[in-house]
Amino acid sequence: MLTIKKELDLNDFMNEYEDILPEDQEACEIIYDSLCDCFYEGTEDMTIRDYVCFQMNISTSKELLNDYDIIDAEDIKDMDDDEINEAIEEYLNDNTYLLGSYEDSDGEMVYIYDEF
Repeated sequence: MLTIKKELDLNDFMNEYEDILPEDQEACEIIYDSLCDCFYEGTEDMTIRDYVCFQMNISTSKELLNDYDIIDAEDIKDMDDDEINEAIEEYLNDNTYLLGSYEDSDGEMVYIYDEF
């Protein structure tokens, strides 16, 4: 359980930080679980806010492919979705701290990661 000045379960966490968290429940769960692993009891509220606001990124696979040189344009033609997602995860693991991923309601993969 994430403890700041008080213990926060997932619902408390989402209520406390609703102004800076994504609307997607799965994304919030990934962020919460990561924070539980990263921060210690008594962490200041602003530390959590700063981390979520300034260090965490949430991007779809399309956004990542457009913004970063993850896969050569020629190679992507021959890859299926699983291979593309595997390449994205490998890239994020090598260059960031990947917190997790999930499939959104449109069927697109969404990645949550620490800044580059």
